[in-house]
Amino acid sequence: MPPDLITLNEAALKVKKSVQTLRRLIKKGELHVQRIRTPQGFNYMVSTDQLSQLFSNSPIQNGPPAQPIEQKPSAPIQEKILISRTAQHAQPQNDYYVLDIQKEKNDVKQQNEIADLKKELARAHVEKMKLMEILGRLQEQWWKNRL
Repeated sequence: MPPDLITLNEAALKVKKSVQTLRRLIKKGELHVQRIRTPQGFNYMVSTDQLSQLFSNSPIQNGPPAQPIEQKPSAPIQEKILISRTAQHAQPQNDYYVLDIQKEKNDVKQQNEIADLKKELARAHVEKMKLMEILGRLQEQWWKNRL
């Protein structure tokens, strides 16, 4: 194997791309490979020269130097949210506070409805069991009267 050929995995590590990205480039015809037979199947081998040529102009590989990020003041909406969450008890008429109370009321209402449904289900089960017992007795009497 010539020394300037490397596997797809090695190539992906070298150019800091995924193997899948290299496979897409191969499929598009932008990256040429040699298929080398191994006992397990085939290995795709890539030329290091071609890799360096293909990725030498990559903006990710050779991007501009990092510039300091300008600090901008927070947007007024963000400030309002921060103030409203920290001062909920001081401002009970706040919209966010009202929404939280309504959500809590809805949660409690749903929990109560679930509890009521569970009770109703238990009552229906007990009633069903009683009816099945009565039906069993009636069937026994019917068989006795039939003989």
